[in-house]
Amino acid sequence: MQRIKFFVLLFLCTSSVMAQRKNLLLDANFNDGILHKFEHEEIFDPAGATISDSVMRHGQKSVRIEVRSNNIDSRSIRSEFASKPETNSERWYGLSIFAPKSYLSDVEPEIVTQWHNVPDSSLEYGLSPSLSMWVVNGRWDFHIMWDTARITPQGKWMGSVNFDLGSVVLNEWTDWVFHIKFSYKADGLVEIYKNGKKVISRQGPNVFNDAKLPYWKVGVYKWVYKDHNEKLHKYNQRVLFYSGIRKGNEKATYSDVAP
Repeated sequence: MQRIKFFVLLFLCTSSVMAQRKNLLLDANFNDGILHKFEHEEIFDPAGATISDSVMRHGQKSVRIEVRSNNIDSRSIRSEFASKPETNSERWYGLSIFAPKSYLSDVEPEIVTQWHNVPDSSLEYGLSPSLSMWVVNGRWDFHIMWDTARITPQGKWMGSVNFDLGSVVLNEWTDWVFHIKFSYKADGLVEIYKNGKKVISRQGPNVFNDAKLPYWKVGVYKWVYKDHNEKLHKYNQRVLFYSGIRKGNEKATYSDVAP
């Protein structure tokens, strides 16, 4: 009887939190079976993104993201969803990532979510994202790059900093919340919460000096697979599951987007 009461209370508390969410620009739980919740997608392999009801988070379906080294389509080194460039310098983002047992430590990195610049010039095409979270050697690694110059060619940015966010725990969900104030000046802000605990609070520049603000991308990008040669890589497939993908506007709070 006590167990039943516990689950009823848990359900009521969860429902109350969900009802209080507001100021959301995006809320993707995939329970309706629809993948097209973002404005744009870069998924060039039919297996790149599929809805999963075998790996769920708080009763919500997830999206299974896969990239493979042996796919002959040169674009399939990425399977990502993308939103439009931000229209306000302050945003909140939340998502959960599940790493299955097959997701073993790899010295070759991949990006698992990123905030990418909008090029102002052909010289900026191919420029790395100013904000991105990587997985490398079995660890979460957050990258920030910035530049005050109007045009930033690849590798020519003014500054960069990386943050080690701990080991990837296999067969478990990791919850992330990102609070970002985009700026190439000193008033920029990046706050990151991991499993409900703030792990980064950094003030300072965090983007390039572009006419438009960055746009958010969710999914896996493994650029080292561009050679499409299985013999060159320790692992030729990378699979992650995503759930609770949310974006809040400048009026949002942690609780609006938190998984």
